[in-house]
Amino acid sequence: MRIRVLPLAILVSVSVPLLPAQTPAPSRVFMEGDIVNASSSAPLAGARVKLERADEETIYGKVDPQGHFVFGDLQPGVYQLFVNAPGFHQSVSILDLRTPSPGQNGVAWARNSGPIPRPQVNQTTDDDGTIHATVTAPMLPYATIAGKVIDPYGAPVAGATIEIRKPRPEPPPA
Repeated sequence: MRIRVLPLAILVSVSVPLLPAQTPAPSRVFMEGDIVNASSSAPLAGARVKLERADEETIYGKVDPQGHFVFGDLQPGVYQLFVNAPGFHQSVSILDLRTPSPGQNGVAWARNSGPIPRPQVNQTTDDDGTIHATVTAPMLPYATIAGKVIDPYGAPVAGATIEIRKPRPEPPPA
């Protein structure tokens, strides 16, 4: 009789500790964020956002007057976020919106191309596996040059041609 009870007791004691250590698989992603001017941190009203993932349809959106956008009910994965705003360089970012690995502290990674500052992405995961991602995407404004060409006496010069050239790098010291 003791022999039959012992294996059951061992099976229960081995199985029970494994249950609390299991974490739910990520189920959905809820992403929201703000589009801001990288120079002033002011919100950019009227910016357009596009979210792409290889195996899903492209999702389009527009930010509200406070520069805020929301994408809900997404699958966990890696996405490309495109942001366009009049007078600003386009921002194209890669966002990893999967469950954070140990040591990530809930911060998803983001990469941006070119001179555009990369977005800041913070994420949390609920007990049910839902990922909440918050994105702040800074946009770099186009440079504007304004002025007038005048002669040595201060009179405007009509039809003047202006050229902007990138300076040549200085040669290394010999």
